[in-house]
Amino acid sequence: EVDLAAMVQTAYEPHQALNGGAGWDSLPVGQFFWERKEHLLEQRGFKPDEIRVVGALPAKWGHPYRSLQIVSAVSKARSSKDFQSLAALFKRVKNITKGVEDSDVGLDQIRSVLKEPAEISLADELAKRWPMIDSALTNADYGLAMQQLGSLYPSVDRFFTDVLVMADDPTLRQARLALLTRLRTPILQRIGDISEIATEEKTA
Repeated sequence: EVDLAAMVQTAYEPHQALNGGAGWDSLPVGQFFWERKEHLLEQRGFKPDEIRVVGALPAKWGHPYRSLQIVSAVSKARSSKDFQSLAALFKRVKNITKGVEDSDVGLDQIRSVLKEPAEISLADELAKRWPMIDSALTNADYGLAMQQLGSLYPSVDRFFTDVLVMADDPTLRQARLALLTRLRTPILQRIGDISEIATEEKTA
């Protein structure tokens, strides 16, 4: 496990004056390393959409081995119907929460505002599953993390079937958006954009 960004920072510091004292992040170093990482992952046989999952991470190039682990886990998990279906629904999660920042409000507080059984069930599933997902990610057990994520699919699907997110009641609407944002943010920050592997819907 190598922090490539930290290595670049250390190598750059003695030469910072040559760039007017500016940080190296203004240089195309990150893009260069990301392109190299993409190439290496492709050479290992991974599909472009699987690689794009980690391309959405905040520091997509800084931890090459971690990216390899995640892409490998995604590649295996996509054979799971629940995980593939969750990936498709994740597009809806992103779209409806676009521009909505994750708050520090706890799940219990969000849950106390919710009314529909489907949304309460999703809140309960997140409270139950996320500690296991968080532990799996912390221990680099990405296979287990994907399995636990896939198990969220029935609750997320029921939520979108039964719940009108953009309710007239602003308090209820905010709580529903906060619930979906609580699902969205850690996935995007720690795994990537799993919607990249979603099968395109066919139109009649």
